[in-house]
Amino acid sequence: MKEFNLNDLVAEMQRVMRDLQKLIAVAQGEQYYEGKACRHGHGRSRYVSNDSCVTCARGWTAAFEAKMRAKGET
Repeated sequence: MKEFNLNDLVAEMQRVMRDLQKLIAVAQGEQYYEGKACRHGHGRSRYVSNDSCVTCARGWTAAFEAKMRAKGET
């Protein structure tokens, strides 16, 4: 009989929960909770459409809009 490591079992359950949350978010067309921070250390919410960090995407959008305003192209 195979022995189970409790830490491995918990990690697997967390992975399954993240996958389930992502599937639900995909069905609703929203954001999902990744469970780990992005590479820039931001929050853990990600967009379903492109898997990008919500905080990073908002920062990129704000920077782009500021750049366009500075050019006078808004």
